[in-house]
Amino acid sequence: MEKKKVKPVAIAPKIRSDAADFYAAHFPSLNAGATFVLESFPILYRATLAEIRGKFSIGELSMILDVLNGHGSLLAFGGSGLAGQYIVPNIEDSFRLDPGIYEEKWSINDPEGFVRRLSALTRVQGLCLEIWAAGFWEKYMDTTLDEYCRPLI
Repeated sequence: MEKKKVKPVAIAPKIRSDAADFYAAHFPSLNAGATFVLESFPILYRATLAEIRGKFSIGELSMILDVLNGHGSLLAFGGSGLAGQYIVPNIEDSFRLDPGIYEEKWSINDPEGFVRRLSALTRVQGLCLEIWAAGFWEKYMDTTLDEYCRPLI
């Protein structure tokens, strides 16, 4: 089987100086580091979602999407200091501020267990789940929640 040829695409993301310093210190150049990380991320993202697969019910995943509706824009603002840490406090607040509502809406029988499993995720797993949730609201709203969540069941 012949490998598909891919053409380079020029992009110009803006990053913070501390991120630039990291790439410059760990790679032959800032550009080489950014290119390596950007090209590697899709593989790592898919692998990380595979690690998460089976940890949550369709109702729990749907609740994550519901609660993070509108939070996708946080990714655009580069809230990288909190990357991977948005889900747990938002889920906890939802249960605390609206007792019984989300449990009933998404058939969550064990909210404490759900929060424990979310809290046990690594920060990278949490980040990938946040990106997955933002992806639904940014690009896949024409898909049903069940269809979108099913690959992670």
